[in-house]
Amino acid sequence: MKAEPGGDIVQFGVGAVTHALVRAGLLDRLRLWLHPFVLGQGGPDALLYRDLPTTRFDLVSATPLTTGIVVLDYRVRR
Repeated sequence: MKAEPGGDIVQFGVGAVTHALVRAGLLDRLRLWLHPFVLGQGGPDALLYRDLPTTRFDLVSATPLTTGIVVLDYRVRR
């Protein structure tokens, strides 16, 4: 897919697909929806904790919604 014509590969959120794309060096952008609440527990299986290569991002945009959610759009720094 990455070699085909078209736009960037965009993964919304963080999950198994995001982790696979990061490991393979195929992620171009990451769009996170930050919700105004905290679940209160975490650990090695938590959403953002994974044994992944260090990946740096540049913020492209931050869009606040009327619900309090903020949409953060990042591009992978090459």
